[in-house]
Amino acid sequence: MSIVYPLPYFMLIERAIVVSLLIVATHISMEEGMILNRFRAFLAKLVPECSIWSKPLYNCVGCMASIWGVAYYTLTALLPFFGFNFVEMLIVCIMCIPLNFIFIKLS
Repeated sequence: MSIVYPLPYFMLIERAIVVSLLIVATHISMEEGMILNRFRAFLAKLVPECSIWSKPLYNCVGCMASIWGVAYYTLTALLPFFGFNFVEMLIVCIMCIPLNFIFIKLS
């Protein structure tokens, strides 16, 4: 008897790519002169850059996979062909870290 996985591996990779692209788009749109720059300034007032929480919120594209990855994973869980699974969320967020750096280098 074989083990049944909630999502096939290729769908995990697909979901990690989608979540990673959303994170990179968020990071790029928080730069100077972009649409979410005011939101970044608001986050900078709440959490100063010297704080440990500034990197996962707005400062480091690789670290953003922890907070924004969970947020975008749950957002994609609302789509009909994706569900929510805690273990898959951890796998996708870990896969997003190198993908974020790859996509930010390509942009």
